[in-house]
Amino acid sequence: MHLVYEKLFPLTEKGETLNSFDQYFGSRYARKGPGDKPSKHEATVDLVKSHLPGVASYYRLLKDSCHNARYRSYVVKPYEATVARNQLQNIKAGLAKRKGK
Repeated sequence: MHLVYEKLFPLTEKGETLNSFDQYFGSRYARKGPGDKPSKHEATVDLVKSHLPGVASYYRLLKDSCHNARYRSYVVKPYEATVARNQLQNIKAGLAKRKGK
């Protein structure tokens, strides 16, 4: 999560420069009610999908596996850990190819 934030911010959208994810989230979702706004994790998935499409599928898979490990079972099988590490490596490789930042 912090790795993609480092690549994304500062971010300019609709003429507004946003320096952090918290600033982005507040700006985009402040006026929405609790049932109408995504979680910060889901908002990050959407942000990666729209601004870093080359790593979006890897990011989603890594986010889901981390969520499952943390909030559901707290037990991670060795092959699940290997898959998660591979997703992270794919994200790092994709971000390294990205021009600019």
